[in-house]
Amino acid sequence: MDSSLGANHSPGCVHDSGGLPIYVIHGPHFRVVRIADSLFEGNRWPGGSGGAIAALDTGSTWITDCTFVDNEAGSTGGAVMLTGKSGYEMHRITGCIFWRNRTLQATGGGGALSWDRSGGVLRGNTFVECFADAVGSVLAIDQELTERLEMDHNVFAYNSGAPALFLGPSSEQPIAGCNLFWDNEEGNWYLYESDETDLFVDPRLCDLINGSEFTGDLSVADASPCLPSNSSCGELIGARGEGCTDLAVEATTWGAIKGMYRAPAAAYRGQTNSRSGRE
Repeated sequence: MDSSLGANHSPGCVHDSGGLPIYVIHGPHFRVVRIADSLFEGNRWPGGSGGAIAALDTGSTWITDCTFVDNEAGSTGGAVMLTGKSGYEMHRITGCIFWRNRTLQATGGGGALSWDRSGGVLRGNTFVECFADAVGSVLAIDQELTERLEMDHNVFAYNSGAPALFLGPSSEQPIAGCNLFWDNEEGNWYLYESDETDLFVDPRLCDLINGSEFTGDLSVADASPCLPSNSSCGELIGARGEGCTDLAVEATTWGAIKGMYRAPAAAYRGQTNSRSGRE
């Protein structure tokens, strides 16, 4: 039996240490629970795990084309916590945006997502400005997975507090490829084995093309390596496609262009426009 939830907006709910996150799915009452096209914004569960969604020992949870913004949990899974048991079907998270989700405790992990025991698919998502103090500013896998996790075509950029990915010592390596890592403050991973198709380049997010701060427009510029036409991966990397032009074009004269190169070299000293990523 399947159950579906769609087109929901879950805003600003706060739960005390005895409360529950927005969706808690106990199973196996439903074979598959589908959550799609929903916005989870500003939800907090300071005393628990899964600030917006907690799927506990469920059959299979599929989360598709959702947006998670400013959600917080006390210990693990600032936005989402997924667990499972051997023999259950796998979870799926595809085409989702995770922006500014976090865990609150000093020992917290998985600023966006914690994923334990059950395998599944993590594909085509964008994770930006998520935070965890201890392990996995984006994703923490603390307990051994009963099935392999397929993890590909995701963007992990500008996350902080801990390396973006954390795999526990007993966790099996994901089946990974074509993930993009960029400017994660404390590094990209712990115990993850990078695939040769992974990218370490600026995703060219429109927010930073058009300004200096994120506003939530996590689409990419026309020259982004996330677009199929600009990458050997051949498919979109991340949750959003083209949304802006990378470089502005202004009409000018040939004389003005030559004049730019006659300027004193000293006028350009000390300038830089580059961002650097860390492995």
